[in-house]
Amino acid sequence: MKILLRTFTALAISVCSSTTMAEDKASNYYLGISTGTVVLENSTKDPINAAVNIGYNFSEKWALEGQYTTSIRDGEYDSKKVNSVNGDFNYQIESLSAYGVFRSGGKVYVKGKAGLADDINSEGKRLTWGAGIGYRASENPATNIELEATALDSGATYYSLGVNFGF
Repeated sequence: MKILLRTFTALAISVCSSTTMAEDKASNYYLGISTGTVVLENSTKDPINAAVNIGYNFSEKWALEGQYTTSIRDGEYDSKKVNSVNGDFNYQIESLSAYGVFRSGGKVYVKGKAGLADDINSEGKRLTWGAGIGYRASENPATNIELEATALDSGATYYSLGVNFGF
């Protein structure tokens, strides 16, 4: 009987401590997806983009985030609005970005980000920034839903709805 009681006690302590340790050692990494439209000046049909985010939370408020976005539906330009060539042409927006991210505390929060983007379809890196609001749907594992506007360059803004999952 003593052996059974000791075994049960050891098992109970083990389960309780492993649950506590799992909560304490929750990963700071997250993976997310988003979709939305990229609004461009002179566009007759804006592209629809999808994005994948991977990030690391340094604290509850500060993170580093990488984002890859690509068009899942092409946009269209009316070339008469852009240059003297007749006809329309299609285009895609594809970029790779790195951001420093701030999220205010609370269940509903404000998000701000700034960083560097590389447009894969053309040469050159540029500064990029964004702002949004978010909702912490759960804490462990962390699940955040975010509505954002990100300035990809001076004439392009990505409006998106996404979700991030902690792992």
